[in-house]
Amino acid sequence: MNPLALIAQSLLQALSNQPRWIKNLVLIVTDCCLLAGCLLLAFAVRFSPDQLFGKLEAFSSGSAWWLGCQTIALWPAGLYRPVLRHAGQELLVQVVRGILLGSVAFLLLLWFQPKILLPRSIVVMAPIFGLLSLISMRLIFRWIIRVHLLGSANQVRSAVAVYGAGAAGLELYESLLHQRSYLIRAFVDDDPKLQGRQLRGIPIISPSSLEGYRESLDLQWVFLAMPRVSHERRKEILEQLRPLQIGVKVLPTMNQLLDGKGSYKALQEVQAADLLGRDEIAPDLSLLEKDIRGKTILVTGAGGSIGSELCREILRQHPRKLILLEQHEHALYQIERELRLQLMGTELVPCLSSILEKTRIVELLQQHQVETVYHAAAYKHVPLVEVNPLEGLRNNVLGTESLLEACQSHLPQSLVLVSTDKAVRPTNVMGSSKRMAELLVQDASRRWPECRWTMVRFGNVLDSSGSVIPLFREQLNSRRP
Repeated sequence: MNPLALIAQSLLQALSNQPRWIKNLVLIVTDCCLLAGCLLLAFAVRFSPDQLFGKLEAFSSGSAWWLGCQTIALWPAGLYRPVLRHAGQELLVQVVRGILLGSVAFLLLLWFQPKILLPRSIVVMAPIFGLLSLISMRLIFRWIIRVHLLGSANQVRSAVAVYGAGAAGLELYESLLHQRSYLIRAFVDDDPKLQGRQLRGIPIISPSSLEGYRESLDLQWVFLAMPRVSHERRKEILEQLRPLQIGVKVLPTMNQLLDGKGSYKALQEVQAADLLGRDEIAPDLSLLEKDIRGKTILVTGAGGSIGSELCREILRQHPRKLILLEQHEHALYQIERELRLQLMGTELVPCLSSILEKTRIVELLQQHQVETVYHAAAYKHVPLVEVNPLEGLRNNVLGTESLLEACQSHLPQSLVLVSTDKAVRPTNVMGSSKRMAELLVQDASRRWPECRWTMVRFGNVLDSSGSVIPLFREQLNSRRP
């Protein structure tokens, strides 16, 4: 950067740190100079060079009154209230309002003071020049502040492309302008009518051209701004982007926007439904209510990814009491704090303990007269259980046995074991341990038929701690294939 640019940037930085009244004073002085220049320009347009100075002297009184009326009128018009760096279309309205207010005030002054003289052509031309100059000056100031002052911080700005050149993409662009963390280098759109054109001075390219732009512009992220497209279409786009080894973030879907779970300005990670390529299936509420509504529920492993989601769904069915059994202190704290914000007449009982503590579970079952048990406590990371087989067997098998033995003291109406599809002809320790847990529940159903013993085998539970979805998302964000 040359010395003059450094000096100008230093002056701007110093001015930006000043109080508001000093900034307004600078603007007022600048506006006075501009309006005076516009008045002089109007005289130069109206009169020949040899008449100019004589006419200025003759109409000096009227010129001073016009300049005063215009300058004073800008303040009640609200021109000095907006934060200039974030000002938008309201600038045009405020400048027009100020110029009109000053012109009306000057015309009224002419009506009551006939001695004040100013040519009619000057009264018309000077406000027009003033309108153009005030708007131009503020737009230039805003551009300088945004580009050369706010963008001068020593921060790395990631080059990004916005996939979607519609309204959502434009909203996202406007939002990212103020963040200064990203530099939008291109818009991507499937519509051939838009390709080759520009949006806010940024080229709109086709998806097939994205790889070339990634190399030439060093693109690091693609922001998917297409909230109205289906999950199937999103999956197709993500499949196209995956070979590029580039980070991906998406705007919320229309359902999330309508539910208040996101906004056009809020980017989020790639969702499981986007990678799956189909919409989620809503649960059957009538089936859920049978073992939950008005009853006392115990959930083991309540702080885990599966257990916590079970607790959220259970709480929506209004049980009488919900007992959270979890051995991880922070996980229990997190899920209890979240659920307490959603309580509607349900008593919440957090219990910090392990399913291996049979005595503690017996106390819970008897004290609270538990009617339904959801057993979700388990180690389910296949690689970790392979490395720690004894601990995996102890928690998944002996823990289930401890829970079933505790149920002998107070048989609930039903017990649901959350199992896994890896228990089908298991080929690893985790699957074998869950298969053994299933056999224990089957044996309990034979020994105590008065209780309803059930099992459910989950596949790869989307977004759970043992799911591959977080791994896929990490690969997208870290640009790994």
